[in-house]
Amino acid sequence: MGYKDRDWLFDQYWNQKKSMREIAKECSVNHYIISKWLVFFNISKRTNSETQKIAVKKRNKPKLIKNKKELRNRFLLRTYGIRIEEYEELLQSQNNKCAICGILVKRGRRKKNFAVDHNHETGEVRGLLCEDCNRGIGLLREDIGILQKAIKYLESFED
Repeated sequence: MGYKDRDWLFDQYWNQKKSMREIAKECSVNHYIISKWLVFFNISKRTNSETQKIAVKKRNKPKLIKNKKELRNRFLLRTYGIRIEEYEELLQSQNNKCAICGILVKRGRRKKNFAVDHNHETGEVRGLLCEDCNRGIGLLREDIGILQKAIKYLESFED
């Protein structure tokens, strides 16, 4: 494998988001060589703005990991007017379960936060919902009439 393999080069440049300089360093060649092979394989080069976005993400990744809880707190405060402590209290009051279906919050490496269900007109926080329940309510436009019709529809097909 290496820069002379089209699939490998495409994967490194577009999927792995490596710069031409990073690929060149890995292959012990000048970055101009990588540029020429990208042209040879007809692999489109990134625009300056795409390159800058990737560079900023790489630079900020350690900061994001370090300040994950603070970022979550700011998001909750800005979006819903609650602090992370209030979110945790609400989650505890729901026994770490979705307010509608009762599914437990996922723990471990890929922990998912519950969605903060709120009234879009008043901003009042109603509870915490799993992704599916939150999406379901949203897709039915939080309209009680539509929700009741959906229930009747499903009940009409029960045995």
